[in-house]
Amino acid sequence: MKRKNILILHGWMHSAARYLPLKNALEEHETVCYEFPGFGDSSPVFKRRILDCYAKELALYLKTHKTDLIIAHSMGGAVLLRALKRYLPDRGYTVILLNPVYGGVPKLLPAVLFLPAVWAGLWGLRLLPFTVSRFICRIFSLVTINHWKDIDDLISTDARKADPYTAAFLLAEMALDHFRMERSKSRFWLITGKKDRILSRRSLKRLRYDLGGCRWIEYPQSGHTPIVEAFDRLSDDVRRVLAGMDKQVRT
Repeated sequence: MKRKNILILHGWMHSAARYLPLKNALEEHETVCYEFPGFGDSSPVFKRRILDCYAKELALYLKTHKTDLIIAHSMGGAVLLRALKRYLPDRGYTVILLNPVYGGVPKLLPAVLFLPAVWAGLWGLRLLPFTVSRFICRIFSLVTINHWKDIDDLISTDARKADPYTAAFLLAEMALDHFRMERSKSRFWLITGKKDRILSRRSLKRLRYDLGGCRWIEYPQSGHTPIVEAFDRLSDDVRRVLAGMDKQVRT
């Protein structure tokens, strides 16, 4: 298999560290785990319309770095779609969307109504002892990860590192987002968890329609975070996509 340049975009309250195991599993390729400002070890950027700012910065990165395959999870998918439509309409990539946020998330609307409480709660995680914040993060993670055994300490570490302002306002933006994609030169794969408690099938079907159709793979036992809940299967599917890219080039 020809060596590929892969870019991985993490989701809300995650960091680049979440995808390091996948990077290691794809060691035969050149893989970059991109980190959005305000998460992980990246400094926050205090701006309005954070999703749009992220999309513009991501587009600049893609214009200056050779990229063959992009893997984008949740919020990362929302950012990538914006970047492709608004700043990179003439470029085509192979894209794997993992449970992408699209067209608003009704289940997140309470975060808009109680935005100060969300901000305060995220800030409070930093002040609490790690053992306490870890337990709290594990409880709330059951919204996105279906089984307690799949929740690791990185969930808590990333939550404590995240900038509260950035994280809270991004949650509100995703809840109210009305962005719609259109057909592009990119080739899309949609991978979702059948037991996702965050996204609706209606939004995913709308996205697939707006893209003009794409391959849709569903993991029966997975929730919103397949990198944690279905790592082996996700790794295998990424390799299949890469193998398909080689086959497409040969033909």
